[in-house]
Amino acid sequence: MPATPDLFDDAVNLVRNRAHLRVVEYIRENPGAYLSDILAGTDTPRGSLGRVLRTLVELDVVTIDVPPEKRGTGRNFRYTVNETRVRQILTALHTELLGERPSS
Repeated sequence: MPATPDLFDDAVNLVRNRAHLRVVEYIRENPGAYLSDILAGTDTPRGSLGRVLRTLVELDVVTIDVPPEKRGTGRNFRYTVNETRVRQILTALHTELLGERPSS
């Protein structure tokens, strides 16, 4: 049974860019990381890192500790990986590529 198109598209967006995976790995190992931590820990250029984090937040792979209405107030955000969402995306990718759900 194929994965839902939206979930599969999210999976493709996540894995198509090594910087996405590098940033997710860093944040998973360092929950609550600040932008400066991620910048130093991944060697991702500052301009690219902003785009990567926006994409990961849009995919709900990474969460920010500030509600959307409070963003942009100059507060330094802390980032955490949404492991449930990552599992959903990886399951969709596995299902689409192998035609089966992974065993638990």
